[in-house]
Amino acid sequence: MIRILAGAAALMLAVTASPGPAAAQDDAALGVGLASLAILAGGLLGQEFDDDISVGAGDRPLNALIVGGAGYYDVIGDNEGDDGAGLFRAELRFPVEQWAVRPFVGVEATTSQSFYGYTGILVDVFLGDNFVLSPNFAVGLYAQGDARDLGSVVEFRSGVEAAYRWDNGARLGVVFHHISNAEIGDRNPGIETLSLNLSWPLY
Repeated sequence: MIRILAGAAALMLAVTASPGPAAAQDDAALGVGLASLAILAGGLLGQEFDDDISVGAGDRPLNALIVGGAGYYDVIGDNEGDDGAGLFRAELRFPVEQWAVRPFVGVEATTSQSFYGYTGILVDVFLGDNFVLSPNFAVGLYAQGDARDLGSVVEFRSGVEAAYRWDNGARLGVVFHHISNAEIGDRNPGIETLSLNLSWPLY
C-alpha cells in the first residue's frame, strides 16, 4: 500500500511541478484525479491493508470537523498571467461515512474577491493513528471577482490533503487542489492552490 501511495504522490508531483499552458493544467487535473481515484477505489472496497494502514475511520471516533484554511491561489502560474492571491477556506466535514467515503461542504474566497462554494467527498487513509492522507473531489459555483476567468460558473476541484492528526481528532494539514471546468465552458485555463488546513472536532 505504501508503494501505491508513494506512486500516487509521485504522479501528482510529476504533472504539477512545472508551469505551462492550459493543456498542462489539464494534465495536472488528470494526474490529481487519477491519484485520488486510485485511493478512493480502495476506500470504496473498505479494505484494511495491514496493521498500520487503513481506509476510513474504522474504530476511531468519527467527529464532525470544522476546517479553516489559508494559502495561495495560482500557486503554479501559467501563460494566463499572474493571478496570484491570498486564499481563505471554511469547510464542514460531516460525521458520517459510507464505504469509507465522507461528505463535506465549504467555501473559499481570495484577496482578489473571487468566491467558490462547493460540496464534495473525501476518503481518509490513515497511516498509523497520526498521519492522514485525504484525496478529495468537489463540485461548486465560482464567482470570478478580480481573479482569473475560469471559463464557467460550475467548476470542479480535485486534490489531496496530507495531515497530522492529534489524539483528540484535531488535524493540521497541507492541501493541494486543482480547479477547472472539465471543458464544459468556452475556455478552461484552470487554477492550482496550495494551503494549510486546521481541522477541529466539533464533538
